[in-house]
Amino acid sequence: MGYRERDSRCNANRFALACLCLALSACSSTNPRKIDRWLMGANRPGIPRDVSKEYVIRTPDVLEILCEPEPDAGGTKVVGIDGAIDLGPKGKLQVDGLSVREVYRQLAERFEVPEDSVFVRVAEHRSQFVYVFGEIVGLQRAVPYQGPETAVEFLKRVGGLTRHASPEKIQVVRPHIAQGKKAEVFAIDLPAIFDENDQATNIIIEPLDQVYVGQTRRSVWQKCLPPWLQKCFEKTEPNHAMEPLDGLVELAGHMFADFGPEAPRLTGQPKP
Repeated sequence: MGYRERDSRCNANRFALACLCLALSACSSTNPRKIDRWLMGANRPGIPRDVSKEYVIRTPDVLEILCEPEPDAGGTKVVGIDGAIDLGPKGKLQVDGLSVREVYRQLAERFEVPEDSVFVRVAEHRSQFVYVFGEIVGLQRAVPYQGPETAVEFLKRVGGLTRHASPEKIQVVRPHIAQGKKAEVFAIDLPAIFDENDQATNIIIEPLDQVYVGQTRRSVWQKCLPPWLQKCFEKTEPNHAMEPLDGLVELAGHMFADFGPEAPRLTGQPKP
């Protein structure tokens, strides 16, 4: 067997493997990059809805308090182990278990002023966390809980999804440890939320929730490929809306690019 014949068979085997892998990877109907651009689009900084006043304060959160008639009672206040904050000349105020909105009312009563004369915000969220795993920007970590955000709002706040993330493989596990109940698992259908504005699975995130984001099938298979074929995959845009034949032609074009003018030409490739 001559060199050219062996080289041709080798190229054919490589192309067959590429066809198999691309067919297995191109099963999703939603483009993950398009969803992530939408997810991280408008209202990216902070929390889009004003849920901050619904946050339930716990020890050892840090509050910032301002009151025009009582400037000495304001400032930065750490919620103590007794669940109270020190208001100086106005004594202590129990805030553990109260929402920020309720603390507004309690302070207004204590200072004997209208609520609009009082300002309260959580300066540091130290007491409650949500745990993220998988293909989320920043990867596995504990994220401070900041109030009753939806799943989409939470994903925005943590930075969005990685390029390997699968929008169809997002789950929220609610352990119910304190209640001694069986854990609940919620599937977040991000494509339905994006394509159809179907909010049925866009649940409210709670403290101690665990958010898992899986990989696309393309990404899983890419990591199993030899280095030379991984490079070919990296050069192709994971556009799930393209026709399968176009995807094979694009990948094969990258594979044969280094074989000179005698490399086989495929349908859709321009002649040299």
